[in-house]
Amino acid sequence: MNASVELGKIRAAATAFSRDLMNELSDVLNPETYPEVLKQQFEGKGVEITVHGKEQLEEMEMNGLLTVCRGSKYNPSFVEIRYEGDSSKPLVALVGKGVTFDTGGISLKSGKDLSSMRMDMGGSAAVAGAMQLLVDSKADVNVVALIPMVENTPDANSVFPGEVIRYKNGKTVQVGNTDAEGRLILADALIRAGELNAEYIVDIATLTGAIVAALGSEIGGVFGDEELSSVMKKVGDQNGDFVWPMPLVEAYDKSLASDYADMNNISSMNFAGSITAGLFLRRFVPENSKWLHVDMAGMMSKSSASGYYAKSATGYGARLLADYTVEVSK
Repeated sequence: MNASVELGKIRAAATAFSRDLMNELSDVLNPETYPEVLKQQFEGKGVEITVHGKEQLEEMEMNGLLTVCRGSKYNPSFVEIRYEGDSSKPLVALVGKGVTFDTGGISLKSGKDLSSMRMDMGGSAAVAGAMQLLVDSKADVNVVALIPMVENTPDANSVFPGEVIRYKNGKTVQVGNTDAEGRLILADALIRAGELNAEYIVDIATLTGAIVAALGSEIGGVFGDEELSSVMKKVGDQNGDFVWPMPLVEAYDKSLASDYADMNNISSMNFAGSITAGLFLRRFVPENSKWLHVDMAGMMSKSSASGYYAKSATGYGARLLADYTVEVSK
């Protein structure tokens, strides 16, 4: 009984940590301070944290991050958190979108109140919470968190629509819309997961309004490997972070075509936006990895408390990713 109570406390604390990160104000939590918060949180917990600053990102050719963060007064960061509970297990990479505030950039968002855009780092918060849960519960897993951190703001230095980014793997992307920035930084992280030879990759992001139109505000969407999607659905059904398997429709892939680059960061169609975002990300998934993409945009926050979720930031994804990592490591 006591063990169950202790585990419950660990799970609650990890979810609360995710919520605290998401609720924090963007002038407090930004691409330069966020790594320090994580370092402090994981201090003395037997994890290895590496923070890549702007100079390292230039050496690593993380050109998506460098481009998206160009208009910000803060430098971009890329954080890696490594935990080897059992080094004989397959390496699982958890990738979380860390946009600490998203104005949309030059393709400026419109709306009465954009305060919740400080939560556009919800994917990274899910990954950070999942790592805390795995570490504190001493899970027998081999896992690395990969968190690209940027702020997306309009400025004289910001990326303009039409510019082309060349990625480390040689692929080129025309930036059709600067508000589709999450996929531009996740691409760098997916390439990095390949360099680390991750066998399983899950990326999670507040990626598209389209997933909210499709699934509403009670469930996230999961794309990618069909068998693993159903594994994740079962995990979510058990722990309350519900997720629904979504298709990657091959016929829509050509809508990402560009006249100036290998692909555009937005689709030429005005529908199926969450699917085409998933298809974009798939182009950067390492060949031998088993990949899932979770779009949690509809699950980011609640206007009132319900079920597992408090009002405001939900902490969605922390338990989902941790339990999934344990499941595939069995």
